[in-house]
Amino acid sequence: MSDAAELAAGFRRLRPVVRDWLARDLAGPPGEYTRAYADLMFAYAFAHLGAADDARRLTAEAGAALAADDPATRPLGHGPDPRVVSLVLRHLAEMFRHRIDEALSGRPPRPTLPRDLLPTVPATGPVNSPESTAKYATDRVRGCSRILEPAGHIDVYSGWTMNHGGLRGRASHLLHDPDRDDLEGVLGELLAAADREPPDQRLAFWRDLLPLAALAGEGFRTGLLLRVPDVVADALPKLDPSDRQAEDDRYLLPVRELVSCALRQAAAMPAAEFFPPLTDAALGVISAAASPARFAADLGWDCLCWFRRLGAGDEADAFLHRARGYWPAGDPDQPEDVRAAAVHAGLLNVAGREAEATAQLNAAAAVLVRVRDERRTPWQPRDTVAAATAYARSASTDRTGVDRLAALFPLLRPVSNTWVTAQYYSRSHLELVDAMLLAFPAVRGA
Repeated sequence: MSDAAELAAGFRRLRPVVRDWLARDLAGPPGEYTRAYADLMFAYAFAHLGAADDARRLTAEAGAALAADDPATRPLGHGPDPRVVSLVLRHLAEMFRHRIDEALSGRPPRPTLPRDLLPTVPATGPVNSPESTAKYATDRVRGCSRILEPAGHIDVYSGWTMNHGGLRGRASHLLHDPDRDDLEGVLGELLAAADREPPDQRLAFWRDLLPLAALAGEGFRTGLLLRVPDVVADALPKLDPSDRQAEDDRYLLPVRELVSCALRQAAAMPAAEFFPPLTDAALGVISAAASPARFAADLGWDCLCWFRRLGAGDEADAFLHRARGYWPAGDPDQPEDVRAAAVHAGLLNVAGREAEATAQLNAAAAVLVRVRDERRTPWQPRDTVAAATAYARSASTDRTGVDRLAALFPLLRPVSNTWVTAQYYSRSHLELVDAMLLAFPAVRGA
């Protein structure tokens, strides 16, 4: 049995476990819709693994489930606006089917969805029209799903930011309509203009616009990625981390997002000459944080993907050595420590240090199981999702990864559906399923 066939067999065992987890946490139509979207994510994974029959069957079953309850037949005033629900169901189903069809045909995923699949809002009409509400709800899924949007950053407020003047408005228009023949020229012009802005504003433009580089030619993209370390160096706070509070680290989030985007694009390209400076940039962000574990978890995963793709165990070991002071000491307990310990385990696996990796993964799983039954715990739903995501990612580096995940899901602390979009789906649950499936290189095409 090939590795892809073995993973597909594992996903056939894992899918009903995930569906039971979703049914336990979620009730009513939003739960039903969420299960259908999760099935479309599994269909995408099966398509990439060569299990075309599974992919087509799940796509058909999910489509039937989403069509079975027609919100348009409900009267207004009873629950969410049925016009909005119908639009969200249609848009998201079409987007997932597009990605599944891409995978079935063997085409590499386009970095962003084609414009004709994106929801539109009438030029005239109320701000809170059904179309604008549906666009926001749809864009929230695009923003958290790397299956739908591999390049990343989605401006869910583009309907408003496009009305800004100057550079901000021009950048928003490009983000809203990247399918243009002059993309490289306009993108280069905007980033050159951003270079004349103060460091924090320059960073914001680079973070927003760099995802579009994935649509450009390889040479142009390489040139932009080579410039990212300088943008990061200019944006990093000059204060010693010991002089700041951990809450101040929120100012590092856009820097982390920029480096993460650059690393993801680098990992998808055949050339590797620009990777060491990006690794240095990642370590610079981690070292600038008053609480480095949070950033080590995110950027460590991005580096891990590159090391794994190249089979570069030595590079992974060198990264671990350079980042040795940034991982949590002792057994993990707090959410950020569990996330960092889990990603640390994945890096250890890639570096060939399997015994250490197994111990770290087991410790992270034990915490996730323990907090389920603790009535008084600092853990919030977002903490459970973030820690479980990190665990799933590192479990994918382990030979028993799928079985580890099947054992974990029934034991997770319940995740409440409290986002603004709760009446259409559970964003947190979809985020975890999406990240779990894409953790496996065969699914993300790496």
